[in-house]
Amino acid sequence: MKVLFISNIPSPYRVDFFQELGKYVELTVIFEAKRADGIRFDWKETCQGFRAVFLSDGNIKERSVNFKILRYIKKGAYDYIFVTNYACWTETAAYLKLVLCKIPFVLETDGGMIRHESRIRYRLKSYLLSKPYAYFSPADTADRYFMRYGAKKREIVRYHFTSLWKKDILKRPVSVREKKMLRKKLCLE
Repeated sequence: MKVLFISNIPSPYRVDFFQELGKYVELTVIFEAKRADGIRFDWKETCQGFRAVFLSDGNIKERSVNFKILRYIKKGAYDYIFVTNYACWTETAAYLKLVLCKIPFVLETDGGMIRHESRIRYRLKSYLLSKPYAYFSPADTADRYFMRYGAKKREIVRYHFTSLWKKDILKRPVSVREKKMLRKKLCLE
């Protein structure tokens, strides 16, 4: 199965997710850029187990379009296409090509919060967010966000997106005594 993800930058928690997914599918991830201001890690070591395509070697430019993205959007090239962020203009261009070329896609998010917005912005978002055939949501708040803009509950797929590994989960709850010591150490008392 061939799967395409379109994402902004290779943040560590997303790369972990892509590495796991790459064990089960032939995965290509198109990243808008290799980094963002203030975020540094070695993507060369971490982007393994899937094909990583970088549209830019530098920092992400959220308010400009990198038109290279359009050459990767082809009908029938992938079994599934996931868009993760329609707020960055490059991903918006990909999103619009998918819509205009009637290529089915899924909108995936790791969050979404309803905010007060103008009527024009609401209508534009309602139009855009009504186009995916499915939505991958990690929480009820993201479900409500999608449904506010026209998604149907039956189109929303719950997936447990996390950056935690089993080794990161405590074997037992932290005692009251340990919590007090931590609060004192962190000057939270």
